[in-house]
Amino acid sequence: MKYKYAILIVILVFLIPASILYFLGAVQGDWRSAELRNHYTYSVDIRGLSGREAVGTTTVMVPIPATKDGDFVITPSRKNPSLIQNLTYDYILHTPESKRRGPHFANTTEILDDNIIEGVNGYWTTFISKTDDGYMLGFKTNASILDDISFNRLVVVDYVDIFDPIYKNGPVLSPMTNLSEISTISYGDQEIYSPKPTYNSYVYLSDNIEEGITNFYIRLDACNDPTKWPLEYRGCSVSYVGTDTAEISPYLGAALEEHNSNYLGMNTNRTGRILVKAFMDVRFRQSDASWPIPKKL
Repeated sequence: MKYKYAILIVILVFLIPASILYFLGAVQGDWRSAELRNHYTYSVDIRGLSGREAVGTTTVMVPIPATKDGDFVITPSRKNPSLIQNLTYDYILHTPESKRRGPHFANTTEILDDNIIEGVNGYWTTFISKTDDGYMLGFKTNASILDDISFNRLVVVDYVDIFDPIYKNGPVLSPMTNLSEISTISYGDQEIYSPKPTYNSYVYLSDNIEEGITNFYIRLDACNDPTKWPLEYRGCSVSYVGTDTAEISPYLGAALEEHNSNYLGMNTNRTGRILVKAFMDVRFRQSDASWPIPKKL
């Protein structure tokens, strides 16, 4: 009899803590932050506009996150709460059944369209435009003295392939034309692009503004779900518009510091539809120190 009790005690000692740890891990997984899911971060910094005079409506347009063919990447649909989420609603949050929802994420259009960017002299409003080249993100203002533009957003998406985003419908900076020849090299049991692909895209700047040099810094980091991949395969596919040199742009010193990046953007003194060069790369997380991952129990 004592032997049976001892076995029961041992089972309880290990079973109860294991159950608690499993529950906590499942909760953490269900409600994990956007950065711990498939997502992209989209950064647009347009400098050299500040202080320049304009007459009428000023319009700027830049490449937008989309697939190679110009389609917006799908955002996960809202799902019914999981068992763990329902238990959380029942015993922790005490939420009525009529108000229970699974995680919901806004899509590209909802997040990028119709934003107000406040400035010193006025404000910019974002809009999504379908041009002859494809969808682009626009900024417009009626201010007579312009401000620089700084716009950064994160969007959760259903799927990200950092190894072959071009042909597996991952988000890239679109429009994409004149894509370079694609070749790959082995990376573990995956393959990555080598050399980095390049292609042409476009920006647009209306001609109603005072002459000057404008710097466009446009970058997209499309990152895979770190809870689904081993450490060596966690990372982001990076698309950026600019130059692939070490030359420091005088307009981008602050942006380089903010973005902690060597992607330098591009300078132009032109207006209208402007052809730009876009580059792609991939970066991997070397450590979980700045990217806390829910542990698999």
